[in-house]
Amino acid sequence: MKLRLCILALVSFAFVSLAGCVGGPSCGVTTGGSGTPSLVFTQVPPLGGTESLQGQELHVAPVDYYIAVYIHVGSEGWWIKPTFSDPETTINCDGSWSADITTGGDDSQADTITAFLLPQRYTPPQLGGASALPQALYTVSVANVTVTR
Repeated sequence: MKLRLCILALVSFAFVSLAGCVGGPSCGVTTGGSGTPSLVFTQVPPLGGTESLQGQELHVAPVDYYIAVYIHVGSEGWWIKPTFSDPETTINCDGSWSADITTGGDDSQADTITAFLLPQRYTPPQLGGASALPQALYTVSVANVTVTR
């Protein structure tokens, strides 16, 4: 009986603790209140660096959107990040997000980084050396941001 109560207490604690995590109930609340959706980079790794790219979205409910990140590497073109098998970066309930943009090759030498705030219903193009970003990304996204390094 004591063991059952302890397990029940642990499960209850875990449920309450996880409620504020990615995908929890508060992710349905619009971050930053009403306004025009926006997207900014809060941490951009320096050229040659391998740190994660970090950002913040505002004015959408994180549960309804995700971030798609693309990097441009010199003559190699545009690549989706983090990977083909994991192209969608989840937004935390507070609107923050983080993406690993150096998962192979010359990724740390990316000269341009672009992120799009996209609705869950949209599948991002799987770019692997494309010469340009598709216009559809700009059309479907509710916000985007670009930085040149």
